[in-house]
Amino acid sequence: MNNTTVNSSKPHAANQKINITVLTDCEADDYLAIFMLLHVLGPHVNFKFIVTAWQNVEEKAMVFKKILTANKWTFPVYYGLPTKKQYEVSSLEAAVLGDSSGDINGFVTLYDPTSAFENADIIVCMSPPLELIDAFNKSQNIFAEATLYLYGSFNIRQLFDLGHTRETVTLLLGAFNRCVLYETFTATGGGKNNLTDVELLDQIDATFPAMRAISRWWNGAILTEMVEAQKTMPWDSRQKIIDSIGANIRQIVNADCGLVNFMLCEMLDIDNSRCQIAKVSSIYFNEKGFTTAFVPGVTFPTVHVDLVKYVVEDEAARFDQQKRLYLKLLRRENMENIAQKLLVDDDTDV
Repeated sequence: MNNTTVNSSKPHAANQKINITVLTDCEADDYLAIFMLLHVLGPHVNFKFIVTAWQNVEEKAMVFKKILTANKWTFPVYYGLPTKKQYEVSSLEAAVLGDSSGDINGFVTLYDPTSAFENADIIVCMSPPLELIDAFNKSQNIFAEATLYLYGSFNIRQLFDLGHTRETVTLLLGAFNRCVLYETFTATGGGKNNLTDVELLDQIDATFPAMRAISRWWNGAILTEMVEAQKTMPWDSRQKIIDSIGANIRQIVNADCGLVNFMLCEMLDIDNSRCQIAKVSSIYFNEKGFTTAFVPGVTFPTVHVDLVKYVVEDEAARFDQQKRLYLKLLRRENMENIAQKLLVDDDTDV
C-alpha cells in the first residue's frame, strides 16, 4: 500500500475495502472525475457521494443518483448544504437520460456528518467544502484519520465569500491526517487548461457515453450565460470563454478531473512527475483564495500542491503528458493489481 494515501494506522481487515466520500457540485468536470473514480476503483472501494451547492440541491442530487444508477452504480448519495444559485437539473436529466429517467430509483438522503464521513479513509472535495466545515464544527476529531484531496482556488474563494475566515480554513485543512491541495495551471495564473484533444475526448466518450451529453449540456449553458452577460458588460476574459466553447463544444475544464487524475496516479503509483511536491509548515491564501504563496509559521501537515506552471515551461509537452496519464487510466493500462495496491499494509491489520 502507498502509505501516502490511506492512513495505515487505522485497523483494516486484509480484505476490507477502503472508504471514500466524494463532495461534488455536479459540473461537467466533476462527472468526468467521478466516472474515472468509479471506472478505476469502483469494485475495490466503498463510495459515498454528497451533492452540494446551489439552492435546489436535493433535486440536483436526485438527478445525479439517477445518472449513477443508469450506469449500474448503486452507491449512496446525500444532498448537502445549499447556496444561492439555481441549477438547471431538468435539462441535464433530459440530455443524459431522456425518457428513461422516470424508471430509475433516484432516492437520496439528507447529509449527516456521521453517516457521510464516519470511517472515511479518503475525502475528495470538488465543491466548496461547506459540509466539511459543518462536520468539523460539530466534531473536531472527525477527520483525524482521513486524507483530504481538495480542489482549491474557486472552492476556497467561495468559503471566503460566505464569511469564513482564513483561520477557519487553515484549521479545517489541519484537521486531516493528510491534505492534498490541488489547483490547475489556470488557477495559479497560467494559460488555458481545457481538455480539447480529439483522441482523448473520443476515448472519454467511448468509456463514459454519458459524458458527451453532459459536456455539451454544460458548455451550452455556460455559453448562453456568457453571451447574455457580455451584451451588458463586455469583458475580455468572458469573451475568451465564449470563443473557447465556440471552437469546441465538447471541451472539458481540467479542474476537478485533474484533481482525480493526480489522486489516482498517486494512489496507483503511476508516474505523475508533472506535479512538483511542496512541503510547507503553513499555507497562505491571497485575496483571491489562490494558494500560490507559502509562508513559514504554525505547525501544519504536509500539503501537496500542483505547481505545474513552475515545473513544465512547454505547454504542449505538459498536455502531452497529461493526455498520456488520462488515457492510461481510461484504458486501465497495467492495473491488474489495483486491489493489492489499495490494501492497508501495517501491523495493526486484523
